[in-house]
Amino acid sequence: MTMKNKKRIAISAAALAGCLVIGGTFAWFSTTDKVANKFDMDAFDVAITEDFDQNPDIPLVPGADITKNVTVTNSGNMDVVVRVKLEEMLKLFERYTEEGNDKLKVTYKDNATGENYEVPVVMSDEMIAAYGGAGYTGYTSNVPTGVTVLRKITQTGDNIVYSYVAYKTDNKQVVKVTPVGDSKETPDSFTAQYAFHTYKNNDVDGATAIHGKDDATLNEYYGASFHENAVVLNFAANVDTNGDTIDDGANWYLAEEDGYFYYTKVLEGNTVSDPLLESVYIKEEAANALQGAHYELTPIMEATQAEKAAVEGNWTSNYGNETIRNHINGLLAE
Repeated sequence: MTMKNKKRIAISAAALAGCLVIGGTFAWFSTTDKVANKFDMDAFDVAITEDFDQNPDIPLVPGADITKNVTVTNSGNMDVVVRVKLEEMLKLFERYTEEGNDKLKVTYKDNATGENYEVPVVMSDEMIAAYGGAGYTGYTSNVPTGVTVLRKITQTGDNIVYSYVAYKTDNKQVVKVTPVGDSKETPDSFTAQYAFHTYKNNDVDGATAIHGKDDATLNEYYGASFHENAVVLNFAANVDTNGDTIDDGANWYLAEEDGYFYYTKVLEGNTVSDPLLESVYIKEEAANALQGAHYELTPIMEATQAEKAAVEGNWTSNYGNETIRNHINGLLAE
């Protein structure tokens, strides 16, 4: 799978959040960046910057290596310290469990309005074209409103078979149509049933986790070691994920206690951090288990003024772990 369309997504500070006033005179500024809204300030403008190589018209498939280069940009003139957590979300659909029938479960309903845990089964343009190539053509007599019906006529000797497939015209949801009446050639009407997938355990939110902190949630939901057997996050060089001492030369350090990756340097004004993440790899071995799955990876950045009291006030003195606290305190002025 090749994805050459690169989109530069600058996700900038959504709000000036969390003022702590000390002694009525000092205000320490912090910001949290998650959503694609722009909020500019001359003095305090820190943002996650992503180089995300993913054409939204191409589905994620096993074997894909998707560029997701995550850095933090300080466009203001105030020095800051930053931390980033990677929020993951996975939704899986129910599957048939019968032996030899390992595929997504499809249910049919008499109306096209599903529950909030149901997702329409959609017929792709490629599948529609394949039906056309197999001899199916449009049929319009007495068809359900809003439904496109295709028909194929197969004749063997004196035996004639009329086969019908259909989909909703607006969103291409698969529709099972059954001819009504004595004539299969010119039915009086059709009954229509609409196809849906159902999220696993009817869990609309799926499984969510903060990478490095509660990955086991994804393992339990996925049914195996998620980051070994399904989705691999390829971190940049000099990203320390071992959770012990900070390696020499490490640019980012993962504190397993809170799931944040802490930048090990002060991020000066008008500079860009070293990269945290380079790409996301969907393992080929996960082809069946991830069929139809929905996976999201959201970087969430927090930045605060590079002052010891500001960090302790905005992140509290119990942030991260002792190793990173001591390291950051060593970087900061009193």
